[in-house]
Amino acid sequence: MERHIVPQINASILVNAVYAMVNYPVVLVNTLLAPCPCLRLSPSPHTVVS
Repeated sequence: MERHIVPQINASILVNAVYAMVNYPVVLVNTLLAPCPCLRLSPSPHTVVS
């Protein structure tokens, strides 16, 4: 049984592209909802409070 590697690579690239397009809204919402380090409400352990 002869294997053709180029079509397998093309198929994997296509599958990864479709997966990325399907998950794009989820990733976008997660990125928007992720806490920004500059908006941290509690002081960081390295903050010197005097």
